[in-house]
Amino acid sequence: MLIQRKNYIQILLVLNLFSIHFSQRKPYSSSAYSSTALNQIDTKVSIESKYIIYNGTLQIAPIKPDLDRANPRLGVSSIEFSSSGRYLSTINDTMPNLLFIFDFKPTFHLAFVLIQLHPIRSVKWEPKRDHLALCTHNNRIYIWSPQGASCINLPDESSKLNIDEIKWNNLASSPSLALIGQETMCVGFMDLKSDI
Repeated sequence: MLIQRKNYIQILLVLNLFSIHFSQRKPYSSSAYSSTALNQIDTKVSIESKYIIYNGTLQIAPIKPDLDRANPRLGVSSIEFSSSGRYLSTINDTMPNLLFIFDFKPTFHLAFVLIQLHPIRSVKWEPKRDHLALCTHNNRIYIWSPQGASCINLPDESSKLNIDEIKWNNLASSPSLALIGQETMCVGFMDLKSDI
C-alpha cells in the first residue's frame, strides 16, 4: 500500500528512544574503575516512545495472509466511531501496525495514519470526547486526539504489564481507563484540562 501525504493527511510514526543511565554507589576515587567498583555501578535502561509527524510518501507492504489456513485474517478487524460521530478508526488485519482515522468533516476523508512499532491489540474512543486510546501489548498507552498524539509509559511498578485491552469508564466525572493484561490490570486517570 502506498500512502502519500496530502495536505489533509497527517502521518504519525512511533519511535522508541533508548537511554542508559549509570549511577555509581561510591564517590569518585582512583579505584573507581577497578573490577569491584564496576560491579557496584547501577545501570538502568529506559525506553521512551514518542510520535513524530512524517512528511513524505510511505511504502507499506501488507502482511500476506496464509490462505491455506482455515479462516485467515483478512480485511478490517476493528472499526470504531468517536463519541461525536465525527471520526472513524479502522485497523486492517493485513496491516496490523497501522491505525487509520477518517474524518467526516467537511467530507469523508482519511485524515490521520498512526504507525505503531507492534500490532495494535485494542482501540477504544473516550465516551465523552474525541480522544482515542490504543495499546500494542507493551507497557505503554497511546492517546490520540485531533490536537495530536502522545505515548504514555506506565510507572516502573507496572512495567511488567503488557496491555492487551482497554476499557473506558463512561460513568465517571473524570475519564478513567482500565488497562487489562493477561494476568494483571491497572486503572489510569486522564486530566480533563489537557487536550492530549
